[in-house]
Amino acid sequence: MRDKKAQIIQSAIKLFGERDYHTTSIQDIVSLAGVSKGAFYLYFHSKEELLISIYNHFLDLISNGMNQALANPSSTPRQVLEQAIYLQMKIIMGNKEFLSMMQINGAAFIQNETIKDILLQTTLQIMGWYQTRIIAIYGPPIEKHSLDCAVLLNSMMKDYMFYCLSYHVARKPEELASFLYERLDDLVQGMLRKNDGPILSSIDMLRNMGLCGESSTWMLKVERFKQWIDTHIEDQRASDTMLQSLEALIGELKKEDPNEIIIQGMYNYLVTLGKDNAELLRHLEDLFAWRLTKS
Repeated sequence: MRDKKAQIIQSAIKLFGERDYHTTSIQDIVSLAGVSKGAFYLYFHSKEELLISIYNHFLDLISNGMNQALANPSSTPRQVLEQAIYLQMKIIMGNKEFLSMMQINGAAFIQNETIKDILLQTTLQIMGWYQTRIIAIYGPPIEKHSLDCAVLLNSMMKDYMFYCLSYHVARKPEELASFLYERLDDLVQGMLRKNDGPILSSIDMLRNMGLCGESSTWMLKVERFKQWIDTHIEDQRASDTMLQSLEALIGELKKEDPNEIIIQGMYNYLVTLGKDNAELLRHLEDLFAWRLTKS
């Protein structure tokens, strides 16, 4: 991430945490960041857009924590999941003031359609990640209950974090991670013992979120690619052009009958933009692979 943009985001996180989002002005943020208002508007059109970037910033941290948990090839499936829970607890505990403010104002912020979409997409990714880990730990017998288990784990994490942040309950991240994993184990064993039917299924979740079918895979890949562009493409104009192109693709893919010619044309345009960046081209190929096979 570019240095000035990072300074603005970190200053906003600090001020939103110490005060709140609504009473913190753009001037307050740039003064603390040591940059001009012109620099602010180079990266953000408004304070609302900055808030969206902060949401993305924290969601990136969580995503990176999950990837970090997977990075050790010698870790068992149980160790991977417990490490992921620990890293999320550590991130949250390290940003108590800001995240506490977000919890208090969460309902109001979710009225913002962009933030709502980000949270829906992220929820889908996290639930899928948890499901995969849970099945890896407990095997095929838990598969039909895996989404229920993932939702319960996520709910426990959120509620315990709420009490820790709101009532200043002092607990170490590793202590919470171990406790929550043990509670998940209790839940799983109870489900396996009773063998009742599941309440939730992955296909229901996708359908209710309007993401059923191939477009769900596409949307998740697009979101990850957008994050990669923001952190790896130094040229601001090129970065903005790529992100705008991806937004156009998202709009096309949300249509009932997406236009394959537009999708192919946008792909060719993005390839042209990234022709000198081998890593970007690899991401593009992966992103578009399932569409291009239809051409």
